[in-house]
Amino acid sequence: MAVFVRSAPSLLAERLSELRTTLETDRASARREIAAGERELAKPTVPDEGIAHGAAADLYDRELRLSEISRFTRELYEIEAALGRMRAGVYGFCVDCGRPIPLDRLVAQPRSPRDLDCARHTEREATL
Repeated sequence: MAVFVRSAPSLLAERLSELRTTLETDRASARREIAAGERELAKPTVPDEGIAHGAAADLYDRELRLSEISRFTRELYEIEAALGRMRAGVYGFCVDCGRPIPLDRLVAQPRSPRDLDCARHTEREATL
């Protein structure tokens, strides 16, 4: 189990407010996208009578919308987890090894829970 230091590296501390704002903006956007997708799914579909390709297109559109909702739901979970790490004082540290996550990685991917080495390891394990 990783041991976490309760203070972020100084460069991260300087950018923490900016990163929090980015995460909160992304959270609001993900929530809007999920709600919009759910509204689209709730609309009744009325395919043209006797046109099989219309029904197939409707099914494809629904599957695409479900996939988008799933992606935004996963992103929302990751954003909430990152905000939780901020509240706990462990944001910026890898959840696996406890090493600091480089600031450039956090700026590019503010919800990232792992440093690059651990992220690669986790991805490799997932493909096995």
